[in-house]
Amino acid sequence: MLALPLNHVHTFPLMHTLPNYYWARVYPYNSRLHGRRPIWPPQTARLLAVERMAGKEDEKQERDELADSLNDLFTNLSTMIKGDLQGTNNLLELLEKMNLRVAEEYKGLGDVASGLRVFMEQLKAKSGSFDEYVQQIDAIEQQVTEFEAVISMLDKYVSLLESKVQPFYQVPPS
Repeated sequence: MLALPLNHVHTFPLMHTLPNYYWARVYPYNSRLHGRRPIWPPQTARLLAVERMAGKEDEKQERDELADSLNDLFTNLSTMIKGDLQGTNNLLELLEKMNLRVAEEYKGLGDVASGLRVFMEQLKAKSGSFDEYVQQIDAIEQQVTEFEAVISMLDKYVSLLESKVQPFYQVPPS
């Protein structure tokens, strides 16, 4: 057995012993052929035809496998997208139901608010007639405050007079 050098992996020992049709197959423009096409022996032509047919069958089988894989991929992708869209559709239906429920409740609250507005306007009209009475009550309150101040001063004055008069007026013990 011949040992091949590591730096010449793609070269063959005894290259000159290989026939021309081999070199034409490996290197189509081989300098050994001087640009001429090789003449293939009949058995080589049959081998090449078998190889081509096997290559076509392999290629066809690979294409069938690729087509099946792509078909599975697109089927699964379609299923995933349909599921995602169905989930989104379910969320939108839920949101629509919630919006309708909230709209019904706010409609009732709107009726209550308009009733409160009418009630407030009625109270405001009634309170306008009480403004005169409120002014009178404020005036009376002011007068009461002034009277309290006068009474406080009188009380202090009476206390002072009592303290001055008490030593002269003694009540006998009974």
